[in-house]
Amino acid sequence: MNSKEFADLLIKNELATSEELQGCSEKEIEQLEKHIDAKLPQSYREFLALMGHNAGIFRRGTDYLYKDLFNLTGDTKEILMDGPFKLPDDAFVFSSHQGYIFVYFRLSDGEVAPQ
Repeated sequence: MNSKEFADLLIKNELATSEELQGCSEKEIEQLEKHIDAKLPQSYREFLALMGHNAGIFRRGTDYLYKDLFNLTGDTKEILMDGPFKLPDDAFVFSSHQGYIFVYFRLSDGEVAPQ
C-alpha cells in the first residue's frame, strides 16, 4: 500500500478528513534529513509529504508528526540509557507512544521493498 492509498483509507474509515491531512514541504523534509545527516527512505518521504503535519485522529497519543521527529531518536536513547536494550547507532525513531513503545528503522537499510 502506498502513502496515497493509506491516506484514502484514513479518510474512508473517518480517521481523518482530506482537510486534516497536512503534509510537509520538500524543504521541511530536506531540513529533517540535514538534521539526521542521512537520506530518508522514499516511502517515508512520501508519508511525510502527505500527512507529516496532521493526520486527523490517526495515532492519537503517539508522537510521530514532523514537529516530533527532531527529538524522538535522542529522547528514546536517553530513556533506554539504563536498560538492557540499546538502539542501533543508525536508528531513526519515527514514532513513540507515551514514552514506552518506540518504532524505528535503520538508516543503513535504505529503501525497503513493499511486501
